[in-house]
Amino acid sequence: MKKITFRIALIIFITNISLSNYVNAQSVDPATWNYFTGKYDLDYSDGQDDYSGNLSLRMKKDSILWFSISAVLGIQILKGKITIDSAFILDLYSKKYYSLAIQDLSKLQSIMPVAANLRSLQELFLGGKIVKDYTFTDSAGLAFRGLPPNGNLHGKIENSQIKEYVFKRKGGKENFQINYEKRLGKDEYYVPEEMVVRSESDSKIVRLNFSLKSASFEVIPSYPFAIPKDYKNETLGF
Repeated sequence: MKKITFRIALIIFITNISLSNYVNAQSVDPATWNYFTGKYDLDYSDGQDDYSGNLSLRMKKDSILWFSISAVLGIQILKGKITIDSAFILDLYSKKYYSLAIQDLSKLQSIMPVAANLRSLQELFLGGKIVKDYTFTDSAGLAFRGLPPNGNLHGKIENSQIKEYVFKRKGGKENFQINYEKRLGKDEYYVPEEMVVRSESDSKIVRLNFSLKSASFEVIPSYPFAIPKDYKNETLGF
């Protein structure tokens, strides 16, 4: 596997902030959680290139998400934090930083199915709902269907936990899919151990694999983040 690059790391970051809305990791009903720490192995492929790395998360519910992405050899290349109203990303390799207002992330809906916000990104990793409102399509509650503004979303529920999402854009051939595999029982929660994000279009199939290595719901004392004075402010285009 090649070392993960900043370009691929940004794809990973942007892909994730475009998903989800909110729900509990244990069932399809809202849950109470305050903190989450997770470490993941991640792999990216697009049919031409393959990259591997590591992702670390620290989250306080509805307050902050701190993240770090490292290359396979452990070299930190991307670091950032997302709050209720802003997002900051440090490119440690190129000594650049990016700052965004949360409302700017709505531009991503041109390439991803659902609007982004702090809560959506947090609950994505806990295996939650992509849209707030949905209806079950069978009496056993094994599947559901939501209706985002720009397309159709179908999902599967297994043992009271989200199992799969499939999004197909109206009038197009794009297909966006999320699969959760296994659940790690931790502090009364069941966190997905494997998450696969797959995006397919006429020209490319992109696949992201997240493998959970450790998880904790204990209080997080700090979220260290500072922008060095010699870093250049850049614009993140969509």
